Amino acid sequence: MQLHADLDPNILPTPFSSYHIWVCGKFLIISMNILISINIIFSIFTQIFRIMNIRDFPMVFLTFIIFVSCTPRQKKIDRYMKEGIKKILNCDNKAAIEDFTKVIDLQPENYQAYYYRANAKFNRRDAKNALADYNKSIEMKPDFADAFYNRALCKQFLNDKDGACNDWNKAAALGRTNVKDLLNICR
Repeated sequence: MQLHADLDPNILPTPFSSYHIWVCGKFLIISMNILISINIIFSIFTQIFRIMNIRDFPMVFLTFIIFVSCTPRQKKIDRYMKEGIKKILNCDNKAAIEDFTKVIDLQPENYQAYYYRANAKFNRRDAKNALADYNKSIEMKPDFADAFYNRALCKQFLNDKDGACNDWNKAAALGRTNVKDLLNICR
Protein backbone atom coordinates (compact mmCIF):
# COMPACT_ATOMS: atom_id res chain seq x y z
CA MET A 1 0.00 0.00 0.00
CA GLN A 2 1.39 3.37 -0.98
CA LEU A 3 1.12 6.35 1.29
CA HIS A 4 0.89 9.93 0.08
CA ALA A 5 4.50 10.46 1.09
CA ASP A 6 5.53 7.77 -1.38
CA LEU A 7 3.75 9.49 -4.26
CA ASP A 8 5.23 12.01 -6.61
CA PRO A 9 5.36 15.33 -4.71
CA ASN A 10 4.37 17.23 -7.86
CA ILE A 11 1.02 15.44 -8.05
CA LEU A 12 -1.52 16.44 -5.45
CA PRO A 13 -3.88 13.69 -4.34
CA THR A 14 -7.53 14.39 -5.11
CA PRO A 15 -10.27 13.16 -2.79
CA PHE A 16 -12.62 12.58 -5.75
CA SER A 17 -12.24 10.73 -8.97
CA SER A 18 -13.28 12.29 -12.26
CA TYR A 19 -16.53 10.29 -12.00
CA HIS A 20 -17.32 11.91 -8.66
CA ILE A 21 -16.63 15.33 -10.11
CA TRP A 22 -18.90 14.53 -13.09
CA VAL A 23 -21.71 13.36 -10.75
CA CYS A 24 -21.38 16.47 -8.59
CA GLY A 25 -21.45 18.62 -11.72
CA LYS A 26 -24.59 16.88 -12.99
CA PHE A 27 -26.22 17.30 -9.58
CA LEU A 28 -25.45 21.01 -9.61
CA ILE A 29 -26.84 21.38 -13.14
CA ILE A 30 -30.05 19.54 -12.21
CA SER A 31 -30.39 21.57 -9.00
CA MET A 32 -29.93 24.79 -10.91
CA ASN A 33 -32.53 23.73 -13.51
CA ILE A 34 -35.02 22.99 -10.74
CA LEU A 35 -34.36 26.33 -9.07
CA ILE A 36 -34.67 28.13 -12.41
CA SER A 37 -37.95 26.32 -13.12
CA ILE A 38 -39.36 27.25 -9.72
CA ASN A 39 -38.21 30.83 -10.24
CA ILE A 40 -39.88 30.96 -13.69
CA ILE A 41 -43.14 29.53 -12.30
CA PHE A 42 -43.04 31.98 -9.41
CA SER A 43 -42.43 34.93 -11.73
CA ILE A 44 -45.25 33.81 -14.07
CA PHE A 45 -47.64 33.60 -11.12
CA THR A 46 -46.47 37.01 -9.91
CA GLN A 47 -47.19 38.56 -13.32
CA ILE A 48 -50.62 36.93 -13.54
CA PHE A 49 -51.55 38.10 -10.05
CA ARG A 50 -50.35 41.63 -10.77
CA ILE A 51 -52.55 41.73 -13.87
CA MET A 52 -55.50 40.27 -11.94
CA ASN A 53 -54.79 42.57 -8.98
CA ILE A 54 -54.66 39.68 -6.49
CA ARG A 55 -52.95 40.82 -3.33
CA ASP A 56 -52.72 37.54 -1.42
CA PHE A 57 -50.18 35.96 -3.76
CA PRO A 58 -48.33 33.83 -1.16
CA MET A 59 -51.56 32.17 -0.03
CA VAL A 60 -52.73 31.43 -3.56
CA PHE A 61 -49.28 30.10 -4.52
CA LEU A 62 -49.23 27.90 -1.41
CA THR A 63 -52.70 26.58 -2.32
CA PHE A 64 -51.43 25.75 -5.80
CA ILE A 65 -48.41 23.89 -4.37
CA ILE A 66 -50.66 21.91 -2.01
CA PHE A 67 -53.00 21.07 -4.89
CA VAL A 68 -50.12 19.87 -7.06
CA SER A 69 -48.75 17.78 -4.18
CA CYS A 70 -52.12 16.02 -3.79
CA THR A 71 -51.93 14.37 -7.21
CA PRO A 72 -50.15 11.24 -5.89
CA ARG A 73 -53.36 10.45 -3.98
CA GLN A 74 -55.35 10.42 -7.22
CA LYS A 75 -52.70 8.28 -8.89
CA LYS A 76 -53.04 5.80 -6.03
CA ILE A 77 -56.82 5.76 -6.45
CA ASP A 78 -56.49 5.22 -10.20
CA ARG A 79 -54.00 2.41 -9.65
CA TYR A 80 -56.30 0.62 -7.16
CA MET A 81 -59.24 1.00 -9.55
CA LYS A 82 -57.31 -0.43 -12.52
CA GLU A 83 -55.88 -3.26 -10.44
CA GLY A 84 -59.29 -4.09 -9.00
CA ILE A 85 -60.90 -4.27 -12.44
CA LYS A 86 -58.07 -6.50 -13.68
CA LYS A 87 -58.58 -8.77 -10.68
CA ILE A 88 -62.31 -9.07 -11.40
CA LEU A 89 -61.51 -10.03 -14.99
CA ASN A 90 -59.06 -12.63 -13.66
CA CYS A 91 -61.68 -13.99 -11.22
CA ASP A 92 -59.68 -12.83 -8.20
CA ASN A 93 -62.72 -11.20 -6.63
CA LYS A 94 -61.48 -11.30 -3.04
CA ALA A 95 -58.40 -9.24 -3.93
CA ALA A 96 -60.55 -6.94 -6.10
CA ILE A 97 -62.80 -6.24 -3.11
CA GLU A 98 -59.71 -5.23 -1.12
CA ASP A 99 -58.60 -2.82 -3.87
CA PHE A 100 -62.02 -1.18 -4.17
CA THR A 101 -62.25 -0.90 -0.40
CA LYS A 102 -58.94 1.01 -0.45
CA VAL A 103 -60.38 3.36 -3.06
CA ILE A 104 -63.47 3.91 -0.93
CA ASP A 105 -61.28 4.63 2.10
CA LEU A 106 -59.36 7.23 0.08
CA GLN A 107 -62.37 8.63 -1.79
CA PRO A 108 -65.73 7.75 -0.16
CA GLU A 109 -67.70 9.60 -2.87
CA ASN A 110 -66.39 7.33 -5.65
CA TYR A 111 -69.59 5.67 -6.94
CA GLN A 112 -67.63 3.49 -9.37
CA ALA A 113 -65.62 1.93 -6.55
CA TYR A 114 -68.89 0.88 -4.86
CA TYR A 115 -70.21 -0.44 -8.17
CA TYR A 116 -67.14 -2.55 -8.95
CA ARG A 117 -66.88 -3.77 -5.37
CA ALA A 118 -70.53 -4.83 -5.61
CA ASN A 119 -69.74 -6.72 -8.82
CA ALA A 120 -66.86 -8.53 -7.10
CA LYS A 121 -69.04 -9.36 -4.09
CA PHE A 122 -71.82 -10.63 -6.32
CA ASN A 123 -69.32 -12.79 -8.22
CA ARG A 124 -68.49 -14.36 -4.85
CA ARG A 125 -72.25 -14.93 -4.29
CA ASP A 126 -72.27 -12.41 -1.43
CA ALA A 127 -75.50 -10.92 -2.77
CA LYS A 128 -76.64 -9.10 0.39
CA ASN A 129 -73.43 -7.11 0.70
CA ALA A 130 -73.32 -6.59 -3.06
CA LEU A 131 -76.83 -5.15 -2.88
CA ALA A 132 -75.70 -2.64 -0.24
CA ASP A 133 -72.86 -1.46 -2.51
CA TYR A 134 -75.16 -1.22 -5.55
CA ASN A 135 -77.54 0.87 -3.43
CA LYS A 136 -74.71 3.19 -2.39
CA SER A 137 -73.52 3.56 -5.99
CA ILE A 138 -77.05 4.38 -7.20
CA GLU A 139 -77.54 6.79 -4.29
CA MET A 140 -74.46 8.69 -5.44
CA LYS A 141 -75.29 8.52 -9.17
CA PRO A 142 -79.03 8.02 -9.71
CA ASP A 143 -78.67 7.81 -13.52
CA PHE A 144 -76.15 4.93 -13.47
CA ALA A 145 -77.93 2.42 -15.72
CA ASP A 146 -75.37 -0.37 -15.29
CA ALA A 147 -75.75 -0.22 -11.51
CA PHE A 148 -79.54 -0.60 -11.85
CA TYR A 149 -79.05 -3.50 -14.26
CA ASN A 150 -76.63 -5.35 -11.99
CA ARG A 151 -78.67 -4.57 -8.87
CA ALA A 152 -81.62 -6.17 -10.64
CA LEU A 153 -79.58 -9.33 -11.21
CA CYS A 154 -78.64 -9.28 -7.54
CA LYS A 155 -82.27 -8.85 -6.49
CA GLN A 156 -83.31 -11.68 -8.79
CA PHE A 157 -80.68 -13.88 -7.12
CA LEU A 158 -82.22 -12.94 -3.76
CA ASN A 159 -85.69 -13.89 -5.11
CA ASP A 160 -86.93 -10.28 -5.17
CA LYS A 161 -88.62 -10.47 -8.59
CA ASP A 162 -90.55 -7.20 -8.21
CA GLY A 163 -87.43 -5.30 -7.16
CA ALA A 164 -85.49 -6.82 -10.06
CA CYS A 165 -88.20 -5.84 -12.55
CA ASN A 166 -88.29 -2.27 -11.23
CA ASP A 167 -84.52 -1.97 -11.61
CA TRP A 168 -84.52 -3.47 -15.11
CA ASN A 169 -87.22 -0.99 -16.14
CA LYS A 170 -85.17 1.85 -14.70
CA ALA A 171 -82.02 0.59 -16.47
CA ALA A 172 -83.93 0.41 -19.76
CA ALA A 173 -85.30 3.93 -19.24
CA LEU A 174 -81.73 5.14 -18.68
CA GLY A 175 -80.61 3.61 -21.98
CA ARG A 176 -79.15 0.26 -20.90
CA THR A 177 -79.26 -2.18 -23.79
CA ASN A 178 -80.10 -5.92 -23.63
CA VAL A 179 -82.76 -5.44 -20.98
CA LYS A 180 -85.80 -6.45 -23.05
CA ASP A 181 -85.14 -10.17 -22.73
CA LEU A 182 -84.91 -9.86 -18.96
CA LEU A 183 -88.11 -7.82 -18.83
CA ASN A 184 -89.92 -10.91 -20.23
CA ILE A 185 -89.32 -12.48 -16.82
CA CYS A 186 -91.35 -9.67 -15.29
CA ARG A 187 -94.54 -10.57 -17.14
